Parts: sequence; C-alpha cells; structure tokens
Amino acid sequence: MKKFKNLKGIVTLTFLMFSVFFLSCNAQESDDSRGDLVFFVSDNVAPSDMEEYESWIKQFKKLADETNAPDYFVNFNGSSMNYGRVLGKDLADVDEYNKAWETWSEANPASLELAEKYAHTVQYSTSSLWRMNPTDSYMPDGYDNTIKRPYVRLEQNYINSGQVKKAKEIIAEFKAEWEKQQISYRVATVWNVFGEEQACVRFVNWYKDRDDWLASQEEVKQKVSAEKLADLYSKWNSVLRKRIEIEVTARPDLGHSNE
Repeated sequence: MKKFKNLKGIVTLTFLMFSVFFLSCNAQESDDSRGDLVFFVSDNVAPSDMEEYESWIKQFKKLADETNAPDYFVNFNGSSMNYGRVLGKDLADVDEYNKAWETWSEANPASLELAEKYAHTVQYSTSSLWRMNPTDSYMPDGYDNTIKRPYVRLEQNYINSGQVKKAKEIIAEFKAEWEKQQISYRVATVWNVFGEEQACVRFVNWYKDRDDWLASQEEVKQKVSAEKLADLYSKWNSVLRKRIEIEVTARPDLGHSNE
C-alpha cells in the first residue's frame, strides 16, 4: 500500500473512486459546457511487468463483470494502460460516478486485495478529466459510427499562455477547410479540464487499422493544397508550446460494461 500512498491520492483502477472525487473537487470548467466529460486513469507499466499487470486487470475485469461494477473502457498506448469513462456534461456526473465506485468497492473488498498483490507492477499513475467540444470537432456527412475503429491516433497540443482564443480560431479554420474539401475522416476535439499543465487540447482520430490512418493522411494531401496546409499548420504551430503524437489501441477485452 505504501506505493499507492506516494501517488498523492491519484492511484490505479481499483482506487478510481478516490481519483474521481479529487477531480470533482478541483476541476475547472472549460469554456464549452455542451460536450460530455471524459475521465481517465492511466497506469504506466514497465514492459517487463506488463504480463503480470495484465493478469491483475483480467482478474479485476472478471470481478467487475460478476458484480456489476461501474462501466469503464480500456486502451493501451505503448507504455500506459488507460481506463476511461464518458460521464455526462456536468461535474455532478463525476461525483455520481465516484459514489458508484465507492459503493462497489465497499461491497467487494477482493478488489483491494488484488491491488495490494499487484501494486508493484505499476510505476506510477495519473488522472485527468477532459471535455469533448462539439463546436471544435469535425464530423463528415454520412460518417458510419457503427463501424469498429480500434486504432486511434491522438495528438496532444499544449497551448501557449493567453492564446486559447486564437487556438480556437485556428481550429475553426481547419474545420472549415475539412468541411469544404469533404474529408471523410472525423476529428474529435477534446479540451483538458484537469490533469495537464496549463491549456491543453487533444485531436482524436479513430481508424480501422494503421493502413486506414495512412489512407486518411493521403486523402488530406490529395484534397487540401500544400499551400493551404502549410498556412494552417504555420498558424497552429505559432500558438503551441509543444505537441505529442500518441498511438492508441483499444482493449475491449479488458474493459467492463453492464450493457
């Protein structure tokens, strides 16, 4: 348990409810309240410990399936296993999710026993809260949301201090160009509420596989002129402190749903 205490209350999946409570008390609202909130707990795991770690998570999933734990989805980005849940539009929904985990944990002490047994497999854990922004997102006409797209590319952008308004204006320019050229791939724009340094926005893209992602890149090059792309990215880079690209793979075999 000592390792968990060193995480200052932000811990692994079994202690999800404490992280949600921490966020509900400290999160600041984004400027767009229409999109849903999305909560994540991320466990950073060394490759040498991943097999043992997955054994823990599979046992946890089995317990969750058998006892109707609150829902969560799982994805993996190479070094971190990420547990998420779309919570609704209000911070009150975060509190409700917290209470559901607290009730479930009290009724299922085996979850804490598993955490103690496998705590050594986690190097550290982080938590974050994000808000989807429909206004800043791009959804092509006729997009089929029923198609499975387990391969995700995520671009995390850290905005310079005082330049969020300008960043949103540039995002609107990108969106307008994508609409004009009828790009067939969607882009979800998600702003950080808590957990990242200063202003941060993610662009999330879902694909069938890596080849599908490469095809999307080629489509943009074919439909949007090189001059226009250069102009848009020059403007975008001017408001950034840094940018990180992350390759994510969905792990539905580790997630839990009561549906």
